[in-house]
Amino acid sequence: QLTAYPILNARQLWAAAPSSPPKGTSPLRWYTTAIEASVMRMLADGYGIPSEPALTGVWANQKKIASIGLQVSDWVTMHGVAINIFDECVPYFDKIVMCELPDKEATCVRSEVRQDASSSLTDVQASNRANLSVWAAARLYADVLHHELYLPPA
Repeated sequence: QLTAYPILNARQLWAAAPSSPPKGTSPLRWYTTAIEASVMRMLADGYGIPSEPALTGVWANQKKIASIGLQVSDWVTMHGVAINIFDECVPYFDKIVMCELPDKEATCVRSEVRQDASSSLTDVQASNRANLSVWAAARLYADVLHHELYLPPA
């Protein structure tokens, strides 16, 4: 799993965000949506994996590929997002009930790339932890801080 734990003031970031797309009335819901959007952009642009937000988190082919868990104190966020990269972790998720949905399964980037014959598994193999950490440190912060929310094609 790749984890990214941005530490920032969600209310201040939300207040500074443009009103398009509509940001609603909850800074934390907006921030969660921004994290989901950044993960969906990384999956689409980096691996050609279509995904969607659902029930908090990111799902590919109706399987959970990324989980979001926040802790907030005085509007400062802790914790963040975990993205399943390699399939070695997936069997462990069979032992838990994700999001209180007993019939849902987990997936990972490697498994989703294997299912798409047009994608190359070498892309996933080449994405070592160092490269993914660069995404976590740069892409997530850029997406959230610059309010570049990714909206999947309709």
